[in-house]
Amino acid sequence: MKKSLFLVFIVTLLANATFAQKGYFKKFDFTKSDTLRGKLTKERLCYDVTYYDLNLAVDIQKQFIKGFVDIHFTTVHDFDVMQVDLFKNMTISEITLNDYPLTYNRLYDAVFVHLPVGLKKGEKKAIRVYYEGFPTAANNPP
Repeated sequence: MKKSLFLVFIVTLLANATFAQKGYFKKFDFTKSDTLRGKLTKERLCYDVTYYDLNLAVDIQKQFIKGFVDIHFTTVHDFDVMQVDLFKNMTISEITLNDYPLTYNRLYDAVFVHLPVGLKKGEKKAIRVYYEGFPTAANNPP
């Protein structure tokens, strides 16, 4: 049993070395954009989405969308800044809470929404994000 496990280990090690020399394994350089999309930051962990209410107008000829999404959530921790994600090819025209315009800043595909008054743990709220743009076409559509 020990010999067969050792043999499997050696074969795996040699195979990995061979594939690495031939360039099958590529080195990935993670960017700030990758980190913002994938990391669970305090601005993401402070709320729990209960549902998204999507309202869109689609112009098929122009391949353009315009509309808004209501993001309903429950606060998990007290906060005054939250992160939502929206591809940078989508232009945001406004973000509101109870029809009150909010300020926000964008870094790549991450949007940081600033609330004038912090929300407390357990509150149930919804923000509305108005946006429009040309969605990215799928590389391999169905």
